[in-house]
Amino acid sequence: MPRKPLIVTPQELKSFIQVALAKSIDLKDEGKFKGRTGSNSLRSARFVWEISKCLWNSYADRPHLERFVQIVHDDGTKEGGEWMLDVAIAHTLPFLATKAQSLVNTELVWAVESEYSTRREEFAKDFGKLLCVRSENKLYLNGFNHPIGHEGRFIDNRVQETSAFLAHASTIGGNSQISGFDSGTLYLSFWPSPERDPNGKASLWDTRNKSDLVGSVRLFKFDWERRKFEEIN
Repeated sequence: MPRKPLIVTPQELKSFIQVALAKSIDLKDEGKFKGRTGSNSLRSARFVWEISKCLWNSYADRPHLERFVQIVHDDGTKEGGEWMLDVAIAHTLPFLATKAQSLVNTELVWAVESEYSTRREEFAKDFGKLLCVRSENKLYLNGFNHPIGHEGRFIDNRVQETSAFLAHASTIGGNSQISGFDSGTLYLSFWPSPERDPNGKASLWDTRNKSDLVGSVRLFKFDWERRKFEEIN
């Protein structure tokens, strides 16, 4: 019997991203990560950790799943756990039928990559990781550091560029040029990065209130037939 897909709706996913962002900002407001080298990197890593918890909790009643992600504790210390991607949730099987300790990852349920830099080069490098894997769901979290209310042009351009790339790559010679192109649900989300703005001012996380930051999250789902991203409201 085919395995029943593990469903998270687009609306639920957007809510997860907003909840994860709010929890990460709350931790910053509690005075954590201050005065530490690479604090913005820690903030970003904590956001990814919170995303993984939201996704994982939605599958709490499903057996034979494993989560792989770097843990970021409240004091800013990190604990390794990544496997190939920033976040991976995988179906597993025991390597030996008589023993359950050694597990083999057999299929990805979620593949997540996140980058708080706005540079196109960084996006191209990490977004490509998602296209090299087969997964039921794929999510790219693209940070922005533009002033709230002025990020729209950056986001719209990135969405259009990515749609155009996927449409082009899928039709070269009549065949897809991307091994995992026709598999899974593909999402592209934008979130306010903890990185300093282009003018060298403080992080958005330090200058704007939480409700403004959470409200600026945007999520897009790729339409395989139309070969373009559609926004989820």
